[in-house]
Amino acid sequence: MNNKIISGAGLDVYENERGIFFLNHLGTVLVDGLFEALRNHQNVIITGHQGFLTTEALSDIAQITFSNINKWEKGEPCPNEL
Repeated sequence: MNNKIISGAGLDVYENERGIFFLNHLGTVLVDGLFEALRNHQNVIITGHQGFLTTEALSDIAQITFSNINKWEKGEPCPNEL
């Protein structure tokens, strides 16, 4: 983003997020240069892996999960099977 090619970014996942999110860091210093660089850009939003936590997303997750279970139970292939 320093070269002005990307106008902004919304990040729900950060590769090295373990140990950063969902912990109390009061009184400590985080030593993660990339995270600090991203966080200091005015055009970057980092949500700490919570972007899925919407009514629509959770409803879709539940519907797809039950659809997969039903297909598996009937011996049908699941289109999103890994």
